[in-house]
Amino acid sequence: IPLSFLLTPFMNREVPPIFTEGKALICSGCQWIANRFSVCDYVNFRWDCTNCGARNALPPQYRDFISEGNQILEFDTENYVVDYKIGNCPKPIWCIIIDLCVSELELESIKNTLITELEILSDISIMIITFGKNVFLNDLISPFLSESIINGSTDYSIEAIRNLLQLKLSENSTANFNRYIQPIDNCRERILKIIKRLRIDAFETSKDNRKPRAFGQALFIATTILESFGSFGRLSAFLAGPTNRGKGKIVGQELIETIRSHLDIEKDSNKQSQYNKATTFYNEILERIVKISITVDLFAFCLDQYGASEMRNLVEKSGGIIINQEEFTNAVFAKSLKKYIQWAFSEDSPFGANLKINTSSQIFISGALGPLKLIKKNNDYLKNLENNFGETGGNEFYLGGSLPTSSYLFFISLKDNEIPNNSKGIYFQTIINYCSKRGERIMRVSTFRREHSLNQTNVRQGFDQETAIACIARISIFKSEKIDVVDLIYWLNSILIKFMRYMSSFEIGRPESFVTPLEINLIPQFIFYFRKSYFVQKMGISIDEAAFYRMNLNRETISNMLVMIQPALFRYDSESEDPTPVLCEFDSLKSESVILVDTYFYLLIWRGLSAHSWFEAGYHEMSEYPNIKILHDRPIEDAEIIANDRLPEPSCIKCHQGSPNERILKSKLNPPSSQNSNNAYQTDENYITDDVNLRTFMDFLSKLVVKKD
Repeated sequence: IPLSFLLTPFMNREVPPIFTEGKALICSGCQWIANRFSVCDYVNFRWDCTNCGARNALPPQYRDFISEGNQILEFDTENYVVDYKIGNCPKPIWCIIIDLCVSELELESIKNTLITELEILSDISIMIITFGKNVFLNDLISPFLSESIINGSTDYSIEAIRNLLQLKLSENSTANFNRYIQPIDNCRERILKIIKRLRIDAFETSKDNRKPRAFGQALFIATTILESFGSFGRLSAFLAGPTNRGKGKIVGQELIETIRSHLDIEKDSNKQSQYNKATTFYNEILERIVKISITVDLFAFCLDQYGASEMRNLVEKSGGIIINQEEFTNAVFAKSLKKYIQWAFSEDSPFGANLKINTSSQIFISGALGPLKLIKKNNDYLKNLENNFGETGGNEFYLGGSLPTSSYLFFISLKDNEIPNNSKGIYFQTIINYCSKRGERIMRVSTFRREHSLNQTNVRQGFDQETAIACIARISIFKSEKIDVVDLIYWLNSILIKFMRYMSSFEIGRPESFVTPLEINLIPQFIFYFRKSYFVQKMGISIDEAAFYRMNLNRETISNMLVMIQPALFRYDSESEDPTPVLCEFDSLKSESVILVDTYFYLLIWRGLSAHSWFEAGYHEMSEYPNIKILHDRPIEDAEIIANDRLPEPSCIKCHQGSPNERILKSKLNPPSSQNSNNAYQTDENYITDDVNLRTFMDFLSKLVVKKD
């Protein structure tokens, strides 16, 4: 497990960052910014740099401030994060791209939800593009509700689009440019009228063909217009199926042509060529939108695959998110869009964020995994290729529109493989530059310190096993793009055995002597569940589903990542109002209880046979059974509380013992060591699976760990 750390820079904090409009104090020697670890000499009017130790004079304007007995906020040990206002920036843009190849009901759902949110949204600029067989650009200043139509299949160049739309790069004042992007406060009524008059695509198709979608062309045109504006913002696409026309085509229009599968990508040269061509197109769009600080988000609500795998880099590396469900009429859509706007367009939301990480001289950042993109290569970082996972070769990254739960994993390597020998520890300083919705350019600075040790006892005591699990999971996802499932599981087994040998206590050749220390006791069971999850396996999951699951694991916080890997179960019974956390085991299922299962992507409420019969009989509606009412209502209320902190919004599934949806719960549980081992099931019920039990897995692991090489 390589040296690494997870960073969640825009998490919701109980104590907000300190805000100042003053200039940051920068070391003249190493360019580090003054922080809570720096030593300030108020008598001699100077401060010592944390990193290089250089002495720096305080600016003259601080003399009167200090003479009045005030303390400079950068040196306050309680100020972990400091925000500096370093200038102003334009208001952010929200570019909306809507798929018109949907049903009437779905389009009405999109329109009603957007209208509800746009009626109250302010302080942003907006652009609306729709597409079907062709692309439609809505004019926001014309006295009439007019639109420009562009052929969806023509292979236009960037220059051709600029000439066609009379755009001039970076000339924001031209009338032609403002036709498509306007401040929402100036055109709200027009925007709402445009959305209300949207109709499904007029081109009819035969029953043997897919509806023609030119999403790639719409994305290409939107990017070209945004380049002319040169501002910050987000691009949100509402997509109901795969692109099958023009640029970025995923599949052909004829239904006889099946959409690509895992096997097709590996063995079908034609499907592989089409997949690579589409991926290259979306990667080129990524390079362009990163330069103009735009984040791409995708609302994909369809039963078919839609190209998440091809567009994964575009969305993920721009700092975006994919929200995926079956159809736009699903309640999850309205809830997700509302929450998305609350998170992405709040007063403090970042736009076009860039991150720079400074480290002590003995170490450097050797790689990064998460929703980010390296923006500046540095040859000094290429000398040592250890831990070169993900984005490598520098310490400056594009984060885009980072969300409160966006987390980034960074790997650390030693320069020239020399062990640090100083006693003051290792320092890290993160510097994030971003724009806010208020039109302010902010620099957020945070500095932290970590001890280093080669002593195994110290390593064990300071070991963060939850971060280690997250690290292993993200590296596995990175490796899964290059190796097959069998090799990936072999790698997971290998690192688990080596790690347990290093950290555990045992005698060679005696499995019964194997003891797992408390500091690492979660790692084996999480790897057990991870090995059989959709993050590793390909059986029974499409390419787009795999991309969707892996993107979320690569983006979320530690707590959410752990729930994705091993579901959290909470048991409710009639004797207690509060839930009890229980193991992910069949023995946790009791006939008189209700189980709330949190898998991150969905919340499942399971009711035992007796509990379900009570609810069917209406006992929870009778005043003489208040405990049954609590048993019925409390899991639903807790599920809503959990869902409120999630984006994408998880769907809620209700089932009971013996119902079809119970299979979803059973697939997540640790298989029983013997048949009929718990009292929630009848004695004639069988549970058949090829998966080994966790106990069997641990027994075999202990034998391999203590085995003599």
